[in-house]
Amino acid sequence: MKDVDIVFGNEKYVSKALHSTQFALKDVGKTSYYRSSYENNTGKRGPASRILTIMIW
Repeated sequence: MKDVDIVFGNEKYVSKALHSTQFALKDVGKTSYYRSSYENNTGKRGPASRILTIMIW
């Protein structure tokens, strides 16, 4: 899938560098896409990271 075709939803704010995500058994075999950015104290976001692609197993 091309990066421009990925629709990001379910945005989640995480305040730790390490974060884990739980998936349901029905999601095994699907692909999850992640990108991140830092947000400063005034709410301004930095540039988005490269997209990370993970196969759910």
